[in-house]
Amino acid sequence: MAESLNSWIKAHLPGRRARSYGQDNQHLDLLFMGIARNTLSALHHRDRNAQAPPGTTAA
Repeated sequence: MAESLNSWIKAHLPGRRARSYGQDNQHLDLLFMGIARNTLSALHHRDRNAQAPPGTTAA
């Protein structure tokens, strides 16, 4: 999962540069990027399970 997150971060940082200045600001930026990614994943999972036939669960 760490490699997946690292790839996602690299893909979303323009020019492989941080979007904020200072260590604390960069830490918060990466933290909120992770929260946003997890939220989108949870919503995608919910929608996928809602479309599954009754009595089954989507993998």
